[in-house]
Amino acid sequence: MESKTREITGPIDLEATLETAQTFCWRRTGDEPLEYTTVVDGEGLRVRETDAGVRFETTGLPRQWVESLLGLDDPLDEIHRKLEHDQRAAEAIDRYGGMRVVSDPFFRCLASFIISANNNVDRIYRSVQELSRRIGTEVEGYGHGFPAPDDVVEAGEERLRNIGLGYRAPYVVESARMIAEDEFDAERVQELPYEEAHEEIQRLHGVGPKVGDCVLLFSLNYTEAVPIDTWMQRAIEDHYPELVGSNYEETAENFRRRFGGYAGYAQNYLFHLVRVEEEAAKPYPEI
Repeated sequence: MESKTREITGPIDLEATLETAQTFCWRRTGDEPLEYTTVVDGEGLRVRETDAGVRFETTGLPRQWVESLLGLDDPLDEIHRKLEHDQRAAEAIDRYGGMRVVSDPFFRCLASFIISANNNVDRIYRSVQELSRRIGTEVEGYGHGFPAPDDVVEAGEERLRNIGLGYRAPYVVESARMIAEDEFDAERVQELPYEEAHEEIQRLHGVGPKVGDCVLLFSLNYTEAVPIDTWMQRAIEDHYPELVGSNYEETAENFRRRFGGYAGYAQNYLFHLVRVEEEAAKPYPEI
């Protein structure tokens, strides 16, 4: 396939955006400059960090898809202004202000975070990459795309277990079936207010409150969604004890009240700050 190269201006920290557990479907293929590849909807995409933004080449993805995938269509200056009233968030923005919130294709995001349950980042990444390699379609020079719901259903639970998904395999297969048979429509979910969308997405198998928030934030553009994993729970307890509620939903709602419509961005910055400060030399815990 012929590739076309273009540039997008705008601040972005590719490493922080693509290597902090927002997405597991990009491969790092270069260091100087930073370069990553992925396959989306059967098209290859390569992005390289530049002083002005990113240079990308693709076999056919429209520019606006690339901007959306990398969060480059988000109003970053406005987001920062909305969050910098909080001292800790302001510190994170000062260090990692080029971090964007990704917008992954729905099914690959959903399956990735179902796989993430009681798992660590390294194993999640390996499982997602192996699932793509075994079942997805290869685009020469770019890698393998994440398999479509139909392909996952056809592969079946036993094959997914053999790939390494373990007890999560039936959840991924059943959610894939619901999507393939039009029992679940992500586009309809996107039309709902956050609270209704959060409830609706939990109809999918293997999706609880945290996984639901991950998918809403990292795929469906609900920037108010606040995934609270092991890291964020500890960060909230240590730095925002007044926000700790009696359960997941209450804590997340308290966090939203503090940070508003960009609470998901605040979560992302604080997640990265906590990880770098407190566990820089250690592997990720289960998320």
